[in-house]
Amino acid sequence: SVPENVVTDVQCIADATLPEAPQLTNACGDDITPVVTENADPECEGQKIYTFTYTDCAGNEAVYTYTYNIELTAFILPANGFETVDNLDDAVEPTPPTVNDNCNNPITPSEPVKTETPDCQGSVTYTYTYTDCANNTANWTYTYTIELAPFTVPENETSSVECISEAIAPTPPTVNDANGDEIIPVMTQSTNLACEGNKTFTFTYTDCAGNTDIWEYTYEINLIESPVVPENAGTTVSCLAEAILPEAPVVSDTCGNAIIPTVSQSQDPDCEGEKSYTFTYTDCAGNESVYVFTYTIEISTGPVVPENASSNVECLANATLPEIAEVYDSCGNEITPVITESPDPDCEGQKVYTFTYTDCANNISVFTYTYTIDVTNAPVVPANDGSIVECIEDATQPAIPDVTDPCGNDITPVITQSPDPECEGDKVYTFTFTDCAGNESVYVYTYTIQKTAPEAPINESTTVECIDEALQPTALVLTDACGNNITPVITENEDPVCEGEKIYTFTYTDCAGNEIVYTYTYIIKDNTPPVISIPESVTAECSDDFSPLTLDEATATDNCDPNPTITFNDVRTNGTCSGVYTIVRTWTATDACGNSISKDQVISIADTIAPTFDQETLPGPIVVECNNIPEPETLTATDNCGTAIVTVEDERIDGNCPYNFVIKRSYIATDDCGVANIHVQNITVQDTTPPVFVEDLPSPNLVVECDAIPDPIILTATDTCGNATVSITDSRTNGTCPNNYTITRRWVATDECGITTTHTQNIIVQDTTAPTFVEALPENVTVECDMIPEVAIITAIDNCGEAKVTVSDVRTDGNCPSNYIIARTYLATDECGLTESYTQIITVQDTTAPIPTSDFQDVLDVSCTDIPEAPEMTFTDNCSSNVIQQFTETNTFDENVIADYQIIRTWTVSDACGNTEDYTQTLNVSLDEIINEVVAEDICFDNGVVNLDGFLSEGVTGGSWELIEGSPVATINGSIFDPTNLDTIYSEEFNPNTQGIQYILRHTGFQSGCLNITDVIMVVDATCKVLPCGEKDISISTALTPNGDNFNDTFDIEGITLCGFVAEVKIFNRWGALVYESNEYTLGSEREGNAFGAFGKWDGSSTKASFGNNGKLPNGTYYYIINLRNSGLDPITGPVYLGTK
Repeated sequence: SVPENVVTDVQCIADATLPEAPQLTNACGDDITPVVTENADPECEGQKIYTFTYTDCAGNEAVYTYTYNIELTAFILPANGFETVDNLDDAVEPTPPTVNDNCNNPITPSEPVKTETPDCQGSVTYTYTYTDCANNTANWTYTYTIELAPFTVPENETSSVECISEAIAPTPPTVNDANGDEIIPVMTQSTNLACEGNKTFTFTYTDCAGNTDIWEYTYEINLIESPVVPENAGTTVSCLAEAILPEAPVVSDTCGNAIIPTVSQSQDPDCEGEKSYTFTYTDCAGNESVYVFTYTIEISTGPVVPENASSNVECLANATLPEIAEVYDSCGNEITPVITESPDPDCEGQKVYTFTYTDCANNISVFTYTYTIDVTNAPVVPANDGSIVECIEDATQPAIPDVTDPCGNDITPVITQSPDPECEGDKVYTFTFTDCAGNESVYVYTYTIQKTAPEAPINESTTVECIDEALQPTALVLTDACGNNITPVITENEDPVCEGEKIYTFTYTDCAGNEIVYTYTYIIKDNTPPVISIPESVTAECSDDFSPLTLDEATATDNCDPNPTITFNDVRTNGTCSGVYTIVRTWTATDACGNSISKDQVISIADTIAPTFDQETLPGPIVVECNNIPEPETLTATDNCGTAIVTVEDERIDGNCPYNFVIKRSYIATDDCGVANIHVQNITVQDTTPPVFVEDLPSPNLVVECDAIPDPIILTATDTCGNATVSITDSRTNGTCPNNYTITRRWVATDECGITTTHTQNIIVQDTTAPTFVEALPENVTVECDMIPEVAIITAIDNCGEAKVTVSDVRTDGNCPSNYIIARTYLATDECGLTESYTQIITVQDTTAPIPTSDFQDVLDVSCTDIPEAPEMTFTDNCSSNVIQQFTETNTFDENVIADYQIIRTWTVSDACGNTEDYTQTLNVSLDEIINEVVAEDICFDNGVVNLDGFLSEGVTGGSWELIEGSPVATINGSIFDPTNLDTIYSEEFNPNTQGIQYILRHTGFQSGCLNITDVIMVVDATCKVLPCGEKDISISTALTPNGDNFNDTFDIEGITLCGFVAEVKIFNRWGALVYESNEYTLGSEREGNAFGAFGKWDGSSTKASFGNNGKLPNGTYYYIINLRNSGLDPITGPVYLGTK
């Protein structure tokens, strides 16, 4: 007997797994294996039935069923989603979550329902509805909270301009808030600058959410362009006295303001050169430009030298230094040349001596003397030579002969050699001797190479059994007459078929063709038979293939023959019947030389295979209804060794009810020897049709309010095999709130075998009515920022339960921080989240400008020396803490007009909403004088010019300088005081030993809005002029050309005019005759001027008429002796050239 049928409830078809089969035994205690069948899976809910049919060996059948009732409960959604985003564009439709029902089947949500989008900030909600196959329903929401992100402004910008007038208000960048709306900025700016610095424009941006940022544009006032000065100028003069201070050019800075230069000058050149005056112009930013005026002092005539000379010599030793020529400068002074010479040539070429004559003005003349060196005779070498050798190793390089050039210098040859001959031939060494001039001679030594033949070895032989052992022997190592290895050519005869000789021949040939032959001989003889391996003895069916191809073949190996011949012979012995017998198989292996061996293999034959059914498809297990059991089929069989017959037997096995049982049908095939083959067919008879409801079924899905749930309907059912009963069950699945839930109502019809039919109705109970407000709702209003109304007390009621009211304010900024709109939303929410909302619009605005909180006087009368600072003003605004204050000050003061003036101060204040008001203060200023006196340090006239503006107080502007006291030889140009011209009044009253000259220099200008008068008191002396009283300070004429051109007209002693010395002068001609004498020769020259009296007048004249014409001495070099009394110096001597033509 089988156990009672089982019914259990599960949610999913995956849970309705095949249950474990009950263990049953037949009447004899043997285990019975059931046949298991199952109905089709329901699409969502319903029944899954497993039927186990047990049939014993006698065909007795019993049936056991296991039924799963599949009822899908409501699924669970993940938590609602939420996210805070920066702007409205980011509140995009979200990706709904992946939701599976309780059987892990995916549920596709509905299209989302989206709430209204706010204007600036607020929230947006997307709602998705999920419904499973059993009509269980739930909602999932995703809420975006929009909190407007702070916007970003571009990087601050800067640019450089030269003048404040170029720093104009820039165009601000376009800035959008996080929602993409443009923000209009408010601009402020810094005060203007006096010279350089930064001028900043500030733009303040504020979005609708009150986020604020600043963008600044800064002008860097950078006076980078240096003042523009004229091109440097200059002129060429013949005297230093002509290089006077030139007039300064008029120069302005980039913005048009005049600049007074600082003037400096270079040192006087000793002979020729440049005298430069440098004018440095510096603007208020320290940019500097320089203008230079240069005087060029030139001596143009160079020394006269002889024509260049040359000669030819055979040897370098003959190229000696030539005699030095006498050369004089344009003033007749003998010039000692600088002598240079070219490097000695290595062999031939030129040897050049260069004489360079340079006067004091660096005028240069050059005289050269050139020797040409030429070598013509080639070296002398011995006669060529040679010898005979056997090997190339004996042909070594011969000794080098001694060879010299015609001058006796040893010559090292260049040695070359011919390539080595491959065997015999000539090896040539060539010695090339080349002198320094390229003259070449050649000496040759030749070796002749000749070889003899090597000695031949004795031939050899050995005896082996197989040709494989007759391996090629190792070649003998032979060398030629010079010890070089000879590689042989190896040949061999054909292999013998079985026995015979195998001969290897080695032929050795040296490089000269000398040949010897060596042989090695193997004698072959085979006496060993093969080794045979046969297959093992086997047992086979009578129908098997007994040939060697099937049962494997014998194999053999031989010591010499790789392929010995294999043959076999079979002998049969019969057994007890035709299907049983024995075969003896004899295998024989023979090699190529006739050596052979034999072995036997035994094969036993038997019949053990049962017959087979002739039909390809045999009756299989089937499941049938109780009135549809089939008759047995007719089958036939075939045997491999004879004939066979087929018989049929049926056995019934009862199941768990009268309509469930199994028939075990056996088909038995037997051959002549009693070997049988049995095929069993199981026929399962069962009742599988579920009962059917009689009445119309209720709607599968029903949506009702919480107070309209219907009562169950009474249903009945019928079954094809017996009676059926109907049961009713309700189950509740809670929803998202107390009044939203689902009732799953099931009617189950069950027949006598436990087969069921289920009808499910889903009753969705829901609350769809929103709550309503009780009190009157507040109206829209417009108010000042300090008059915003309080939140009203509002309540609400709901038809299904409690309701509560919440209030939220959303601020939308206007065009300024104090102008905005409050959207005040009253939201009534019931227990199921149904809402009713009302929004009150409160418009907030600011219309009042800021007012001062500190006192100040509108009008003041003041002196220019006591102008008060602008008061620190404070202001307040009724709606904004950020009061923008801009202060400006205008001044009617004019440096070109000496008169009283006004200062007007203006405070312009505005709040964040642009409400603006001006407040002013007027100062009536009287123009008074400020008098300053500056005592400057004493200066020396030769120290250069002085910029008098350096003595002015800080803040003094405009005006001019004038000379009140002092010598007018010193000049004022703008602010430049130039005393350097005082050397023109250098005298006993003004020299390094006097007290100097007092100057009063006055400047009249303006300072801090007042008239400023500054007197500078300064003493200018000559103390910086050190008296040149040493020998090195004395300059004596080296040439006289008394032709009336005021240049070198007299013999002058310069540089010691103020030293108080008395000069005694004597002048002699080249023969020692005295031509001029003075015991009180006046010091100085025309260049130094006559401030100290007369100067030397010897102009080449002589008191003796016998010399020259008109009392003038002839051209030539004369010699002087000068004794300076009271100097402590030795007498000074030297030549002076006199040119009177």
